[in-house]
Amino acid sequence: MKQHQLLWLSVVILSALLTSCKKDDLSQLPTSFPRKQLVELFTSQDCMYCPNGIQQIGEAIKGKESRYVRLYYAYGDNSDDFTIYPNKQLAAELGVTNLPSMLYNRNTWTWDEQIGVTAEGKVFHPYYFSQLVSEPAATTTVSVNIKTTYDASTRQSDITISGKNIGDKRDLTLFVMLKESGLHAAQEDAYNTWDGWSDYVHNNVVRAYLNTNKGQVLEFDSLDYKVNIDYELYHSYEADNCMVVAFLIDNATGEVVNAEETPLVSGTKGGADFVSEGITAVPVSDNFPETMALPSSKTDVQYLTAQYYTADYTLNGHTVVEIMMLSSDLMYIQNRIYLPMAILYVVTDGDGSTLPTGTFNFSTSGDINTAVAGQKIEEEFTYYGSEFFIAKNEELNKGYIVGYEWLLTSGTLTITENSITYEATTLSGNHVRGSFSGTVTHFTSEEMPQRRPAIPAP
Repeated sequence: MKQHQLLWLSVVILSALLTSCKKDDLSQLPTSFPRKQLVELFTSQDCMYCPNGIQQIGEAIKGKESRYVRLYYAYGDNSDDFTIYPNKQLAAELGVTNLPSMLYNRNTWTWDEQIGVTAEGKVFHPYYFSQLVSEPAATTTVSVNIKTTYDASTRQSDITISGKNIGDKRDLTLFVMLKESGLHAAQEDAYNTWDGWSDYVHNNVVRAYLNTNKGQVLEFDSLDYKVNIDYELYHSYEADNCMVVAFLIDNATGEVVNAEETPLVSGTKGGADFVSEGITAVPVSDNFPETMALPSSKTDVQYLTAQYYTADYTLNGHTVVEIMMLSSDLMYIQNRIYLPMAILYVVTDGDGSTLPTGTFNFSTSGDINTAVAGQKIEEEFTYYGSEFFIAKNEELNKGYIVGYEWLLTSGTLTITENSITYEATTLSGNHVRGSFSGTVTHFTSEEMPQRRPAIPAP
């Protein structure tokens, strides 16, 4: 009797072992899994330098976006449309004190702040991100898979996070979040406009912590883990623009082991096509600001406004009137946004309180009713008498115009009572045209912005 019982027990144990081996047949498993990198940015609508930080992140991972998961935490005051309380808790836990600040896989990094000066930490300015993007490993031993179903009638979603661990002995915590893109809202922006965008497009905005802001410690069934989450989408969130993000944290170090994202609604892109900057980037020469070629797309520009005032100098005993026309287009140059403008100097016979009408040739002679093509040096900053100018937008209402310019060497300027047009050739040989029609505003010299040298990048 006992022999039969022992035989039966042996068969049961052997059967269980065979079943376990079949379930996790190591010979059939890969040696590693693809690893996506987690990029986290703390930002806010009233942070005027945050959009530029987003642009710097975009430039650093350009062409490799599919290898990165981005989470942008709104960390503003009560006036911020997207701040949620857990974001503030997370910022405190991670040591975030300034905006914009970012983390990369929550690793500790060393970067060069300037020649001979290095810094170290988990939190850093996006400006330094490009130094670090190629360093993390592309594979890991723990996988992250996300499966979602969404019912549009009830706004209910069933989310399953699963994966395998084929050798990682660390204790791991799973975080699951919801992010949304394509959100049109205001944004202060020091590099795009001086007042900020009223219709900026916010992307990768963290909307909810789906398994609490502390996550949950993973439990494995042999090599496998599986977590199910039921979530009802908030009524103002656009389902097609949402993504579910899951990532694993090493409990001991706080570093990210792996990350993944997938659209909340299957068959959509989860808002991946939206562009944060809200503008079209225009490529220019890489060696800006030393020399630049005028982009061909800027050879015919309509201008938003035209202003003029009596310049604070004369030429050959005649009054010089400065005309400034601001463009409605924007230029993207080395991660910064600039505003094209034309600044034209007209030598007149009057006191400069009115513009002369007619067509004038660009000239270096300084004759009456000509458009000057000379140089002027003021406060050790050289700029040209007639120029196609690039200005940092945010400076225009602060008493500064900064940037670099091309000398307009030849051409014509036509002025009527309510229009200004010009056709000219730059020093580099590019042909440019500009036009304005509407009310031409006269300013005193005290009211007009003054030119200063360009402010360098941080």
